[in-house]
Amino acid sequence: MRVETADGSGSLRQHNDLHKMKAVAWHLRSDLFMTAKSETTQLDFIMPVLSKFYGIVIRMMIAHPFAAHFHAIYQDSELVVSIEPLRIIQGDAPGRVRSMVLEWARQHRNELLVSWYRLSAAQKPLPIRPLE
Repeated sequence: MRVETADGSGSLRQHNDLHKMKAVAWHLRSDLFMTAKSETTQLDFIMPVLSKFYGIVIRMMIAHPFAAHFHAIYQDSELVVSIEPLRIIQGDAPGRVRSMVLEWARQHRNELLVSWYRLSAAQKPLPIRPLE
């Protein structure tokens, strides 16, 4: 399976490998700044939560070679969603979850892009309102 990258190339394995490498780098960096913090806090530092609604958690992590995207996690399912163009590029979830995630992303596309650019600049993303 191919994953949309900024230059149009890339593979699912490259995408996952890059996320793993970034997670390790962020973990090492976070250990310098955060002591005695929980795993949840470290995960939030690595891949901050942008929004939560109907049991769906929206997170974002920067992967520079890849186009702007976010992760939608619901129970044991995870979707990777491209922001521009808006589409699911990886993962599987129940149909209702997929529909809600895409509707939420349509409503908040500009805020998602701002979050991507803020994370690119090592700034904390702003929270985004849940689906109403």
